[in-house]
Amino acid sequence: MGILAPAGLLLGLAIAVPVLLHLLHRPQRDRVAFPALQYLFRMERDHARQIRMRQSLLLALRLALLLLLTLAAARTVLRGTGAAHPPTAVVVILDNSMSAGRVVGDGRVLDTLKARARETLELAGPGDRFWIVRGGNAWETVTPLAARAALTRVAETEVVDTRADLTAAVARAEEILARSGAARGEIHLLSDLQASALPPRARPAAGTPGLADAATRDTPAPVVVWTGSRAGEPNGFVRDVVLGGGLPPRAGRRTEVAVIIGGEGEERGVRLLVAGRLEGAVRSQPGASVVLPAGPFTEGPLEAEVEIDPDALRADDRFLIRTDVVPPPSVVRLGAIGDFLAAALDLLEEGGRIRPGTPTGADVVVAADGVVPSALAPGQHLVVVPPADPARRPALSRQLAALGAAIEIPATRAGGSRVAADETGSGLEGTTVHRVGGVVLRGPGRAWVTLEDGTVWAASAPATSGGEIVVLGSPLDLEHSEIPIAAGMVPLVEWISARGGGTAPGRMHAGDTLRVSSRATAIESPSGTRHPVDGTLEFRATREAGIWSVLAGDTLLERVALNTPPRESLLQPIDPSLLPVRLGAPVIEAATANRWRARIFTARRGRELWRPLLFLAFVALLVESWVAASGSATPPSDRATADDIRARHP
Repeated sequence: MGILAPAGLLLGLAIAVPVLLHLLHRPQRDRVAFPALQYLFRMERDHARQIRMRQSLLLALRLALLLLLTLAAARTVLRGTGAAHPPTAVVVILDNSMSAGRVVGDGRVLDTLKARARETLELAGPGDRFWIVRGGNAWETVTPLAARAALTRVAETEVVDTRADLTAAVARAEEILARSGAARGEIHLLSDLQASALPPRARPAAGTPGLADAATRDTPAPVVVWTGSRAGEPNGFVRDVVLGGGLPPRAGRRTEVAVIIGGEGEERGVRLLVAGRLEGAVRSQPGASVVLPAGPFTEGPLEAEVEIDPDALRADDRFLIRTDVVPPPSVVRLGAIGDFLAAALDLLEEGGRIRPGTPTGADVVVAADGVVPSALAPGQHLVVVPPADPARRPALSRQLAALGAAIEIPATRAGGSRVAADETGSGLEGTTVHRVGGVVLRGPGRAWVTLEDGTVWAASAPATSGGEIVVLGSPLDLEHSEIPIAAGMVPLVEWISARGGGTAPGRMHAGDTLRVSSRATAIESPSGTRHPVDGTLEFRATREAGIWSVLAGDTLLERVALNTPPRESLLQPIDPSLLPVRLGAPVIEAATANRWRARIFTARRGRELWRPLLFLAFVALLVESWVAASGSATPPSDRATADDIRARHP
């Protein structure tokens, strides 16, 4: 049952009129004090009972008449599961991203979403066309499907470990409808509606081709949104893992694994597994971080896993590590590096943390006093300690530019400043720099140590050789700073030395694009499925968290760890009132299966009932007129008797 003209229901207010008239009606009776007329009282009571029954019947008929007219004026329709609707183009956005794997009761959220999608397709008419956009598979090409083929596509849909951008998916659906040429279109959004998957929509400028045309239409298609699967329970997850302070682990030496637990909920167990063997365990509250010691490891590839106690969403309860354990980096010294820096390097060498190298073969070149190599070997890193003489600094800046690093080293100036931020992890915060020189980045690079006055004291920039150039802002002596006698001196020198000899594990997530070697012929997923690839192209279908293998024939070229996207673990649902703004389209909400079936296919009318309603109203009017006419006159005999009595007993 539905109403096409709700304003017509205002006619129902007229029902109050006969009710008020009925309540205000009071029959007038004359009292006659005459004992001999007792039998007339009995006749009058019987007659009054008949009058009351007739009045009640008249009231019911008049109310029914007004109710039937009201329903006819409101254009009442009779809807059912098989109600017809005009041909409609429907884009079903089925959110199969990682959060759809959350277990609720005996099933997953995705199972509920697929059930709603099937209900949409079961109501399909012969002229309908469907597009199934899977929210977690942004790389997929979408084509129009008949209802039967769309049902097969829905049944085949499984949870992937990627994140969804539902705002972009709705914009894509609008583009599909705009290009379909259909007179009527709808978008059915089936999701758990986590706020992180619904960023504010960027409105493109008018006239922009493609997506902008669909996004700026005057009458956007309605978006029917399922709101019955929003998350309410807390979720804990492994937000991040930092191995060895962000540097590759060294062969034969212990290292540390810092684990950051995100989300909410109870305390959880945290475990580190290496090659399936438990390496360490601890308990932690969500929102906190813990450090687990690990190693030592032998030189070569290292694969490890951090896991926490599972909850309703299990995909984000583990984090995979794939890196290389490398030997201690080789370091060569050029120029007069100074006693303090030399002593720190000697200490690290004695401890086996670094080893000596040659200018052409060393992993790291430490250059001081303006002595800089004219070229770097492929992948070789350079650490520059500037000269104390300010007149020699412009020439040093030009030498660095020749090596590919756009870094300028200005002259030192009098006046001290303290270290405000130290991102090397050496703990230099609060250490005083007496003569401030600094480093100025003129191109791509990163500031590592910053002083309170805003001066950058240490920075790095990429070199043409493929390595990295790190530049300090002043010499490591007591005339220029207190760093040589600070507790962070040796850690700083170790950080400098560790720039070579391997790379730290990257941060890649399921759904990210893999750029593979030109030699690659296939990529193998963590579940063992091989995907043929063209080494000149990118591979986008990284739907699964785990360690992916890049192959050239049967030869292993590379293994890459992809983890679950942290934003997908944030299950807090969006406020439904924000949906029209975020999606940029009119929104129709449905929180139950019955409401979903009733609200999809908004052009559906069913059978209008105004004709039978008007016929019933006409019948009610005839019956009301007959009943009213039959009781309009008092029987003559009764009237004469009453008149005679009044005449004899005035």
